[in-house]
Amino acid sequence: MKKYAVCPVCHKKPSFSFPFNIKPSGNGVIADIEIDEILLKVTNQAQPKGEISCCLPCRLFYNSKFFDEEELHQIYSQSYFLLEERIRHLDTFVYADQNFLSMYSKRIYDMVKHTEKKYNYKIETIYDIGGRDGFMLKDLAEERYQCTVLDPIPRQSCSPKVLKKDVWASDVACAEGVDLVLFCDVLAHCVDLKKEVKNLHNVLKEDGLLYVEVPYDIGTVFFWLFFLKWRGRNLPIDVTHFTYFSRRAMMRLLEENGFECLSTSYEKLPGSVNVTILSILAQKKQCNDPLRYKKQSTFFDLGQSNITVKWCKNILQWIKKTFLLRKS
Repeated sequence: MKKYAVCPVCHKKPSFSFPFNIKPSGNGVIADIEIDEILLKVTNQAQPKGEISCCLPCRLFYNSKFFDEEELHQIYSQSYFLLEERIRHLDTFVYADQNFLSMYSKRIYDMVKHTEKKYNYKIETIYDIGGRDGFMLKDLAEERYQCTVLDPIPRQSCSPKVLKKDVWASDVACAEGVDLVLFCDVLAHCVDLKKEVKNLHNVLKEDGLLYVEVPYDIGTVFFWLFFLKWRGRNLPIDVTHFTYFSRRAMMRLLEENGFECLSTSYEKLPGSVNVTILSILAQKKQCNDPLRYKKQSTFFDLGQSNITVKWCKNILQWIKKTFLLRKS
């Protein structure tokens, strides 16, 4: 594994950092299986350790230690298959839930239709970069949209109407440019953030649109720091997530690299998945106010994302469970 020396967004030294131990507890949840399957076997570390850093100017938390190129290739070409075979029976494995996949496809379909209407922008060509088998494009492909999914994991397309290409995000290219790029749950896995965003800029045609979703891991980091770490619990985040974005960090990353953010929102994933995401729609053009990100995320978005409500529910459930155990 390698280590970030500076913030991957603004390239400044971290404001503070702290190490933490990663120990598989063997209780069968996904996070622990990932630790066993990926960290222990890919990195050959008997007792893997992590390190979380914070950049206050960006309001970005990030895992300072990350996988190198060889380790990443092994993870996405081999280890993920082994991992998915082990967790496919769990309720939290959403990619085996056809209802979830269908709802996600409809959600992206509605987003595209709303975007066309609101911004008076006709979308014809769509690239879904890092979209597994293209499940998000399934409904769109049934209409006039030309849909392509690009993902290094060698899986067959979800539909004969969705073209599938086995390619890494940083290697995606399109000489004529596409109208819309979907980049959902990918950026948190990327090591060189600016390189990835600049490549997305190159893939889009002039005034093209970029739709990004990132998991709201920063809320999970806060919850772990305040309520779980002292109980000896693991950080409950996919270990291949390197960056935990605030809205301020996302706006700075995009608007300093050729985009203007049109809208941002916090949403729950469809179905029974208890995951909050930050979604941003941006356009390929020069931002009129490149410093407006400084007005965002004063309190790390915790209030606007309603993550504190989730904290309270989790704490109450833990208190209730503890009380019942003691009573019995």
